[in-house]
Amino acid sequence: MSISLRELAELAGVSRTAVSLVMNGKGRGNVSAQKAALIRSLAHKHGYRPSLMARSLRGCDRKLIGILMTMPTDYYGSLFCGLLQSRLRERDYMPLFSFWRDYSEVAACYESVLYHQVDGIIAWQNPTPHLAGSTPQVLYELPDCRKHDVVLLDTDTMLKEAIDHFLAAKRKRIAIEGIRNRELYQKVTRYLRQKKAPPPARWYGTWEEITQHLTAAEVHKPDFPDAIFIHNDGKAAALAAFLRKHGRRVPEDVMIIGHNNLLEILPCEPLPTFNISHEEIVDKLIELLFRRMAQPDAELVKVMIKTPFVPKSNTVVYAIGKNAYNE
Repeated sequence: MSISLRELAELAGVSRTAVSLVMNGKGRGNVSAQKAALIRSLAHKHGYRPSLMARSLRGCDRKLIGILMTMPTDYYGSLFCGLLQSRLRERDYMPLFSFWRDYSEVAACYESVLYHQVDGIIAWQNPTPHLAGSTPQVLYELPDCRKHDVVLLDTDTMLKEAIDHFLAAKRKRIAIEGIRNRELYQKVTRYLRQKKAPPPARWYGTWEEITQHLTAAEVHKPDFPDAIFIHNDGKAAALAAFLRKHGRRVPEDVMIIGHNNLLEILPCEPLPTFNISHEEIVDKLIELLFRRMAQPDAELVKVMIKTPFVPKSNTVVYAIGKNAYNE
């Protein structure tokens, strides 16, 4: 059971004002270093915690960080949530999560965390980061942002390396999930042209289209891709299982590379992937946010996270159609 401010002051032999100043980070110049150290030591020993409500009324930190992200519907999102909560707890902060299903809900997410007077915000890619206002904010995967600190995956290098692996295996019909995005199509086309290779295959644009429309007959057509880059290991595993079930060999007939490698999951049939360190991403997001909270006028920072290639991956299987196909 924690003690009160008055009890902590009596134990330390100081005034309640001195305790309040030290515990709210304002003791320097008002309380001697020796007394401040004693107060903090006794507070830790006896479990003293300042009242968050009282702190907010005095304009002090709430010890809350707003986390704005897409709804965590898979292990990838759940892992991020768990790591964020754990890392913030180590700093005596707690996350206040606000999830969106699509961009139409982003404004409400910002409004929700700002209503609770969070000390800072960590937000996933979204079209309205300016809604954070004056609250310190760091963003994940928003490459064109010029007003906030940003953490990015080095997707350009990852994509080029995947194409290099496909070309080294003499693949000519390379499909990239999301290729209907104009910028991505132009980027991939330019790189393939540099390599004197055919342009990317015109295939399904999203994973939802693959699961809804890919048929057993289609996988045997002459123009079916012989190399596919999928943006999730579990989805890559599901696609590989579907192809094998319907008579195509992986990787002999169709080479598949994924990413978002989830090494924490029990392995099934291994596939090549790019290893994304979720802990590194979370640690960097939190590091940049606390830097911004302490130094509001510091120079903006953009951090690029490297994703090393892993020849064999551990994966969890998603479903194509009504079932997940496992051999």
